[in-house]
Amino acid sequence: MTFTWFRRIAAVAAISLFCPVVSQADNCASSACDDCCYSGDDCCGISGLGCGNGCGDSWFSGAYADVELNFMKSTKEGGVENAAGIGGEFDYEITPRVTLGVLRSDGLGIRTRFWDFSHTARSVGAAADDIQVDAYTWDLEVFERIDLNCNTSIEWSGGVRYTDLIEDLSSGGDFAQTTGFGGVVGLQLNRAVGRGEFYGRARFSIMSDDDAFREFADVNGNRSLDLLASQTEIGLGYEVVRHLDCCRTLRLRAGYEWQQWDGFAQGHDDFGVEEEISAAIGFEGFVLGASLDY
Repeated sequence: MTFTWFRRIAAVAAISLFCPVVSQADNCASSACDDCCYSGDDCCGISGLGCGNGCGDSWFSGAYADVELNFMKSTKEGGVENAAGIGGEFDYEITPRVTLGVLRSDGLGIRTRFWDFSHTARSVGAAADDIQVDAYTWDLEVFERIDLNCNTSIEWSGGVRYTDLIEDLSSGGDFAQTTGFGGVVGLQLNRAVGRGEFYGRARFSIMSDDDAFREFADVNGNRSLDLLASQTEIGLGYEVVRHLDCCRTLRLRAGYEWQQWDGFAQGHDDFGVEEEISAAIGFEGFVLGASLDY
């Protein structure tokens, strides 16, 4: 009899350790859905969920919106400089990112995402001048969220990206512009801890476009074909997850992000003279966001 009770206690302890009643990601099988689950009704259009178990492979079906007011600055390979080679530095500024998508109950979805950076720095010294960077990306992706276990989920994504970058190194209109389409892939890992989830995400894009446009105002507008450039993004942070009711989940996010765009920026030689676009430009900063699944 004692051994039987010991086995029961061990089983309960194992379930508590590996399967806590905290919903993983968008899982509809949470305590917020117990009422509709126990009543026999569909929960967010999903039936047959294990009520209150916090586990399972079912996700919310419906739409979601994600808004981030990131505070980021621009960096550059070799340092931020104006057209005369005089250095400057960008401050952390608001760079919004908005994502809209739809998700099926099996975890498969589609979304579009827009990110914008448009800020100016001032170089120092006798040849001081404005340094302006205007950049935006627009993505269209297919993605899938998969529960690896009760605590951990993974998301893969793939699609197309349009990029536009203008780097203006002087008030006299000495600028370079790079635009074009490319492919983008992504991977995100979430791990439930406490009232939310730690996340780590990465995206990678390659722009290889015969119709990509590069213009130099100081050399009468050159057009470069056969463009090859890449973008790498890495983000780490924590999300607080709150189930508002059976079919709505709110997420509050804080983290840090790094971006490196290789082959997009104007380079300088050892004498400060501008060369063709071949240098790397980067963006980094703090992430503050909110997401609502419905």
